Amino acid sequence: MVTGPDDVTDAELVALGVDGWGHAHDPRVMTRLAGQHGWVDVLDAVLLAEGTGAREPWLVDRPDLRHHPRVQHALPIRGDVRVLGLEGDDETVLTLATGIGDLPELSFQVAPTRRGTGLGTALARAARGLVPAGEPVAACVSPANVPSLRALLRGGFDPVGSVQVYRPER
Repeated sequence: MVTGPDDVTDAELVALGVDGWGHAHDPRVMTRLAGQHGWVDVLDAVLLAEGTGAREPWLVDRPDLRHHPRVQHALPIRGDVRVLGLEGDDETVLTLATGIGDLPELSFQVAPTRRGTGLGTALARAARGLVPAGEPVAACVSPANVPSLRALLRGGFDPVGSVQVYRPER
């Protein structure tokens, strides 16, 4: 019976194939760590950029969008989630929160009707403006989410690694 991460031994992890080369992302390992009723997120690429400290006036605080699915995804896995967006657009949202490595971490979603317009890249650049100049800001994105990955790359982010978030059952 799988119970949760508190009773996982080093020997068990080795038996599951954890070897320092990527087997830590093996679904058997992640589900063992999360437990039978835990949650495992997708494998994300981690990207970093430097903040610019130059806030864009068109990106405004939007606490009214806390119900948005992108925000609801961020709330349980990140701290101090700040919700931003565009005036008059209830589908485009950007979060800036305390995330991986205790760094500011952004996440965004572009309204379906605005996709392909360069707005994702603009949001990635604008998020950098919310962080003091020279300070790091992170973004995590599924490599399969090609439009968002391209937007982050065009927005000045560089890939530095990968991460897979899980929440053990409580």
